[in-house]
Amino acid sequence: MFSKIKNAFKKHEFGSDLKNNKGLLNATIQQLFQINGTYEEEDLDPEKVKEMLDDIDISYAVRKMSMGVSSRDWEILTLIEEDEGRNKEIYQRLSKINIYNFIKQLDKSRYYGYGGFELVWDEEFNLKELIEIPQEYMKCEKGVWSVKIGDKEISLDDPLKYIVVTYNDSLSEVYGKSVLKPIVGTYEAKNSIRDKMRAIADRYGEVITVFAYDGNADEEDVKAKAKQLKDMKGRNVVAIPIWDKSLKDSVHFINLADLKTEIHTNLEDRWKGEISKYILGADYSGSNAGTGSFSRDKLQQVEQEKQEEEILKFIRESFQNLLVADAMMYGYNHEDFYIKFEKEKTEEEESKADKAKEEVNTQKANTIKTLSEAGYELSPQYVSDSLGIPLEVIAKKDIKEFARGRSRQYK
Repeated sequence: MFSKIKNAFKKHEFGSDLKNNKGLLNATIQQLFQINGTYEEEDLDPEKVKEMLDDIDISYAVRKMSMGVSSRDWEILTLIEEDEGRNKEIYQRLSKINIYNFIKQLDKSRYYGYGGFELVWDEEFNLKELIEIPQEYMKCEKGVWSVKIGDKEISLDDPLKYIVVTYNDSLSEVYGKSVLKPIVGTYEAKNSIRDKMRAIADRYGEVITVFAYDGNADEEDVKAKAKQLKDMKGRNVVAIPIWDKSLKDSVHFINLADLKTEIHTNLEDRWKGEISKYILGADYSGSNAGTGSFSRDKLQQVEQEKQEEEILKFIRESFQNLLVADAMMYGYNHEDFYIKFEKEKTEEEESKADKAKEEVNTQKANTIKTLSEAGYELSPQYVSDSLGIPLEVIAKKDIKEFARGRSRQYK
């Protein structure tokens, strides 16, 4: 075999183009980049999170998810029927600050694993502003959070002045758990492609030789054959174990330029897809473009909405800290109130909701008319509340005129 290969090397026509064998090509890429399909979760500090959030693929997914969450309408509801007026008062007070910005900042806290806010009150004890505390200045020791700037350290344990939130914290992770943690390896691999390609060029040359050998062969025999190939070419070769009998002890090659294209198709798009799928719940990168566009879009929407609901659960729980401070100022039990988010409706959903509302109002109007014709008198307030008609435009009908109308009707 090797005498033939040696002659082929001299003629510059050895082996076959690796692009024609996708299975072996993928195995070569896997080996060159040492990819096993899984990535170890790594510790993240605020600086690393900032770097990752600036990545074009991650920032796109984060913005898309943040817009889906922060664009929802919100309201304050109560569990106690007698407090239904108070929930509107709370809503009016909190509406004076930028709640949508607060929601976006809470969402951002998930990427760090934790976040902090300073509450600023005016002279009349109204919440004036929420100031986000940079994560790099926050620290937690023995369960106590503080801000450290230079030699100055400020405790964050006053609920009237500070809010601290953590995402999926535990005894072993007091700083919470960043949602970016599982994709650090993917991010590093995606960003290392350029450096890795330079290293491959230095090690294997502009034309990479791939030696496919029997996976059951003796290790020393394989090393000897690989060394012969290396000596003939003057460069390192990539040795790939295979179990396909038709490929045993065969030599293939691929140009570095062609490998770059294959790397993009096989790895870069896949990594982008993994990042998109992890953050958004669905792959918006285009790496799954082979599926039907309608079904793909529908699936992406469903998966993203699931992810949004998970985020909103964290935001609802974190929002209670704001109600704690407001309750301390205005004297009520914060546990009796909560924030609710309304999902933005599509045009079709809006149309269905309007039609259903019209049908309900028609039924109510018919009921009011039937009761009135039967001689029952209904209060203007009841009619206003039932039909949503302003109370001031409802005038009580003159009883004599009403009676004449009834008389003419029965004649």
